[in-house]
Amino acid sequence: MKTIIVSAGEVLEQTAPGCKYVVRDGGVVHNVLDGGVVQTVWGGGVVHNVRGGGVVHNVWDGGSVQNVWDGGVVQNVLDGGVVQDVQVGGVVWDVWPGGVVRDVLAGGEVHNVWDGGEVQNVWAGGVVGTVWDGGAVHNVRDGGVVDNVHDGGVIHNVRAGGVVGTVWTVWDGGVVHNVEDGGVVDNVHDGSVIVADHSSN
Repeated sequence: MKTIIVSAGEVLEQTAPGCKYVVRDGGVVHNVLDGGVVQTVWGGGVVHNVRGGGVVHNVWDGGSVQNVWDGGVVQNVLDGGVVQDVQVGGVVWDVWPGGVVRDVLAGGEVHNVWDGGEVQNVWAGGVVGTVWDGGAVHNVRDGGVVDNVHDGGVIHNVRAGGVVGTVWTVWDGGVVHNVEDGGVVDNVHDGSVIVADHSSN
């Protein structure tokens, strides 16, 4: 597979199947399409859209992906990497230490938020699968869902209509902060904590 480097001042409209891309130093790729593979986005590199069948393996160190669309996949968001919007049918597999996903929108999904990883907003129809030890989700909004919070995972602000499925504990316990009126936490296991629960549930 041929590797193409897109760097400072270079703008690529779309990826081609059978090529692997590295986007760095301010380089821009507008569309990662079916069969397109971006190995790394870093150092101010930007990918605007990851679409059906397109894959970005690593976003880190100042790299960003603006939109992950239906069938698009981002595998790892690492230290200093940012994914702006996970749209309907878009998937982010793992958010690692220092990685940030800003918005999980309707039909978007983030599978795992690990120690030091962060999801800022889960909107109506957006889903976060599991928040692990040290991972954090900041706002579960009306219609947003976090399925599992494991030992040491933290949820800040479950808004009215937001749902957290199960808060597990193994050692330190999962923590949920600020469940507002209408917010729901379905199952809280021994050793887990809900702080400032304002719900009537």
